[in-house]
Amino acid sequence: MSDTIVVAAGTPKERRYEVVPLDLIADHAHLWLRTRASLRYIHEHFRHDYDWFYKTDDDTYVIVENLRQYVKRPEIMQAFNRESIQLGHRFNLARRAFNYYADLATS
Repeated sequence: MSDTIVVAAGTPKERRYEVVPLDLIADHAHLWLRTRASLRYIHEHFRHDYDWFYKTDDDTYVIVENLRQYVKRPEIMQAFNRESIQLGHRFNLARRAFNYYADLATS
């Protein structure tokens, strides 16, 4: 099994590659709806398969291999077992919070 999965969510107009289609307005005013729909999809399909999820937008740059090596460091894994890890813009959800928001998105 791979340790990496990419889930891209967008609108049909953004279909440069395989995406999970979202029936949402693709503008800045609707970012929360898009984020919530993406979290719901990941929660429904992948929550038991991976320890880490990295949410990003089209204006984000990340060197995936560096991020992968970072989260494998022993001190990061130890911290992960005790507390939430935050990167970037500090949007971080502990597993319980992730489940809460994903469940809220489906109700």
